Amino acid sequence: MSTEAPNQAFLKNMAGRGHEPDQFCAQAWTGVMVIAEAIKLSGKGGRDDVRAGFLKVKDLPTPLGKFSFLENRDGNHDPALQVVKDGKFQIVP
Repeated sequence: MSTEAPNQAFLKNMAGRGHEPDQFCAQAWTGVMVIAEAIKLSGKGGRDDVRAGFLKVKDLPTPLGKFSFLENRDGNHDPALQVVKDGKFQIVP
């Protein structure tokens, strides 16, 4: 596993593929990371096991920050506020 920050590793991976990713690419990438982590944590990989695995996802480092699931299965992560500047989405610090 890379020691780079997840967002930097994501950007490097996309650049290596000739892509300039947007927020939707980062969200999709993060979604796949969360699903893969839930499958890994499920142990067995059956439907009910994977469903239970989602609740085990805690503070998963992703390109969008740390991600967890709450007991009610809502996603728990810090939101990012974005604005359009020069025709592109940019995160407001």
